[in-house]
Amino acid sequence: MGVSTSSSKSSKKGPGKSGITVVTVDYPPVNALPVDGWFALADAVRTAGRDPDVRCVVLAAEGRGFSAGWTSRRYRRKGVRPWSG
Repeated sequence: MGVSTSSSKSSKKGPGKSGITVVTVDYPPVNALPVDGWFALADAVRTAGRDPDVRCVVLAAEGRGFSAGWTSRRYRRKGVRPWSG
């Protein structure tokens, strides 16, 4: 569960890399990201963007859906309402 990054290797596309990085979201059952998941996703994309060998970032998801948005489940358990002022 989380956000992972993988890079494709290929001798056909430059010096040992194809230039493609895949960032995969995996938060079952429907990939509703918790707050720390959004930070992990942003960090993964930012890191890929800083790599001069990366020419393309593919955003993918495990499971049955790409993303159901944001989940407040973690906060509801603690009795906190993060969306209220």
